[in-house]
Amino acid sequence: MNITRRSWRDLAPNLADTLNRFSIFTSPGFVLLFETLDGSGGYYLVEQDGQVIAALPIVEFGRPPFRRLQALTDGLYAPVWIDESRRADALPLAHAILERIATESYLKSIITDFDNQLSPKRWQSLEMETSLVDLHLDDSAGEWLPPDKTLCAEIAKADRDGVAVIPINSDTHMASFLSLMRKTEARHGRPQKYPEPFWRGLAELSAHDPRILWLGVETSGQLACSHIYLIDRRAALNWQIYFDKQYSPLKPNQAIMFQAAKRLKKAGVGYLNLGSTPPEATGVASYKEKWGGRAYRYRVWKRTSFLGRWQ
Repeated sequence: MNITRRSWRDLAPNLADTLNRFSIFTSPGFVLLFETLDGSGGYYLVEQDGQVIAALPIVEFGRPPFRRLQALTDGLYAPVWIDESRRADALPLAHAILERIATESYLKSIITDFDNQLSPKRWQSLEMETSLVDLHLDDSAGEWLPPDKTLCAEIAKADRDGVAVIPINSDTHMASFLSLMRKTEARHGRPQKYPEPFWRGLAELSAHDPRILWLGVETSGQLACSHIYLIDRRAALNWQIYFDKQYSPLKPNQAIMFQAAKRLKKAGVGYLNLGSTPPEATGVASYKEKWGGRAYRYRVWKRTSFLGRWQ
């Protein structure tokens, strides 16, 4: 058995297609987006008898001795693909990849184990919590609605006021989205997380990959709100929200979340992941509960070199 690190550029076409079909997060088209952040997208691959039987998507940043590995970045997780013929060996193969990573000279390594499948040696476990909405909890009720009556009233108000939820189109909405994104980040006192090429690449990918659901509300020719949902197998992650508070009376966040949940359920998605909540953000946690979110705990595995402890 041989474990190697390869760029997305070096994948055989059939393997690239397999990884693309398995998950949005193992898709070469998605991994390469992070090269707009001066990262290097790729995979750790397990090969046996000339065949790749397991793969973990990664992004590397920096150069030795300051090289860092993330799988993946910014709340995104990294499912391990296992060839169907080797499903019985899934856990040993995944652990073998992490053991191989541990031998590399990374300043820091982070693996997000959303499926709670791993228990590697020589790695530190960090407990994380997010909120999951079961979109099929009560299929007998007909149309899906959040359990909170106030939210339902706000959704109804947005509908009465003609608030329309639309797919974001890169040709017509990109300039408005970039303005909304920058305004939102400035309001929160944060630096811009992703550069313009990242967003343009994501928009291009979303045009032909239905696992990227990018919705918005437009008013007076400007975007009032934008949500990005990433569908990974049976769950969807509400990954990025940008919102202009001056349009709060329109209830655009409520309108988008409701429409997204309906579309995701219709597409067969089982759970909507509302994203991790910091322990101190009790108001955010309460808001997610109003949508039907229930706590789900998972692990992040971390390794830090001696030099990394001082960074």
